[in-house]
Amino acid sequence: MGNPAFAASLIRTGLNGLAGSSASRLLESSTDAEAFADFEAWRVHAQTQLTELVAALEDESPTVFAARAAWSRDAFAARGQSVALLSASLEALRSVLEDSLPAHAWAVIPPYFERAALELSKPVTADACTLDPNDPAGRLARDYIAALANGDQRGAIELVLNAVTSGQLTPHLALGKVLIAAQREIGRLWHRGEWTIAEEHFASGVTRRLIERILAHAVTAEQTGKTVVVTSVSGDAHDLGVHVVSAFFELAGWRSICLGANTPVDDLVRIVTRFDVDLVALGATLDTQRKTAQTMVAALKNVRPHVRVIVGGSAFRDEPATWQRIGADAFAASPQAAVDLANQLTS
Repeated sequence: MGNPAFAASLIRTGLNGLAGSSASRLLESSTDAEAFADFEAWRVHAQTQLTELVAALEDESPTVFAARAAWSRDAFAARGQSVALLSASLEALRSVLEDSLPAHAWAVIPPYFERAALELSKPVTADACTLDPNDPAGRLARDYIAALANGDQRGAIELVLNAVTSGQLTPHLALGKVLIAAQREIGRLWHRGEWTIAEEHFASGVTRRLIERILAHAVTAEQTGKTVVVTSVSGDAHDLGVHVVSAFFELAGWRSICLGANTPVDDLVRIVTRFDVDLVALGATLDTQRKTAQTMVAALKNVRPHVRVIVGGSAFRDEPATWQRIGADAFAASPQAAVDLANQLTS
């Protein structure tokens, strides 16, 4: 039987060439005119599929690869793109790998494609908004999104800030149940093609400013004397979750050094050493970023063996046990859980 890790390493090494071959094979085999619209788009799509397959192989989890296929199926359908063509691209990628990899490396891969193909054959999932209009926080999150959709930055900020300063919502609820919940809903709208990247960027910028405004009005706990560094992994451009986690640590009396998104590993190690950090909260959004998280955890532990590392984000949410495999000390499913675990780990 082959070794999934070995197969993953071969695919990673030949990623660009395999992606180009897959896109070419799709164009050669397809009679769908849509396939010929943009070779580069299909090459990038194949590259993404390959990185997702590598992550699934490293986790030895066909389910991970199948889940990404289901995500793509729903996104294609929501945007009016051909799901049949998506299936054809998966088949093209499979045939390229079968032709390109040694037999013992290919031997472990078929179950991953079989599970993914099965997902693509299933009906499209029409995910609905999860913000409850009967819940005050859910209703406020809906109103916040509506203001952002209208380009009303001031109105969006005032909606949430007034709820905090009037005592209707605590800072914790405003951050977790309104801002994070709203951002997830915006992500759903983007996935369905109802919001553009530009609109999402505008919303993210407003939310970052609002986090700072909420912290400025909040009463923090007594200082603990402990320091946390909060960041997303190198290559991860998502930072809103990171800023909210940092805010929760500040409210709990920690000195929180928020580095934002996409921090290089060497720079992270230097910061942790310079400030004699007690704990690092490390976020990752995509399954494909778990390998980078593992590298960063190892680098931290090598230089600062005593430092504790908590991981979070959607890269670990569906496969939470992977935090142990990458060498972290814990996985936190929410900002408050991160603070609670941090207090336990550093007590």
